[in-house]
Amino acid sequence: LAAIMLRTRLLKMNVRCAIGLTSGKAFCGIVGSEARREYTMIGDVVNTSARMMCCTTDNITVDKPTVEAARSTNHRLQFEQLESKKFKGKSELIEIFRPT
Repeated sequence: LAAIMLRTRLLKMNVRCAIGLTSGKAFCGIVGSEARREYTMIGDVVNTSARMMCCTTDNITVDKPTVEAARSTNHRLQFEQLESKKFKGKSELIEIFRPT
């Protein structure tokens, strides 16, 4: 729901965006050394989300675990299944959806 609201506001400002939503475990925090540090997110779900964003322009893409979680908590959200894609680093096709 937050992604839909964000996309709606950006479109009103004539800003195009692609949003990829995945669910799972990721590391979020500071990495590096005293000389160079940065705040980052690392994990398979982060990479999958970034690859899903590249599949579309100006849209929201969602993976199956996120769709299932959303459906279990908000029955008003509807999703359309898009064509499954093969991503670098993945052995199986990833099912991709978009909110309608």
